Amino acid sequence: MAPEIVSEEHLTKDEIREIILYAQHAGIEIIPDFDSPGHLKQILRTHPEWQLQKKLADGTLEKDPAALNICDPAAVAFILSIYQEYAELFTDSTYFHIGGDEFVDFDQIEAYPELRAYAKATYSEAAEGIDTFVAYVNQLIEKVSEWGFVPRIWNDGFFRLNRGEQVPLAKNVEITYWTK
Repeated sequence: MAPEIVSEEHLTKDEIREIILYAQHAGIEIIPDFDSPGHLKQILRTHPEWQLQKKLADGTLEKDPAALNICDPAAVAFILSIYQEYAELFTDSTYFHIGGDEFVDFDQIEAYPELRAYAKATYSEAAEGIDTFVAYVNQLIEKVSEWGFVPRIWNDGFFRLNRGEQVPLAKNVEITYWTK
């Protein structure tokens, strides 16, 4: 669908279908995983206009090469189209992992002024950047659920003791945990 974002070394859709077929014959269920809004260096190299900006200590803004600006409707629509493309490949899978980890340093999320401004304008004056993130993940959860999958996310951006989200995380998601 978007050949400009594909790594030099990659699997073709036919190769993926072959792996899926082999796994089915071996009794293995594949869980597709497309991680966003972080881990997107390959895509954001092609679309730097979708990079989220971080405010540095000196007040200047710096683009994050791996973090998607989830306040940009065009960026979000593009990522949703990739999720849909994956969903169409993995129709026999029960689960779909949407990632959500390592988006930004969640302890410094307020260093991303676009996230904070979007949250205040969209949700409430009490909302913060974390709410923009949770709402984005909720949007992915909703889509993946609509396509018939049980959505999964990584744990590190959610239910943090130092955060009080205004936007609650959707309940129809499984949280998978990892630790250092």
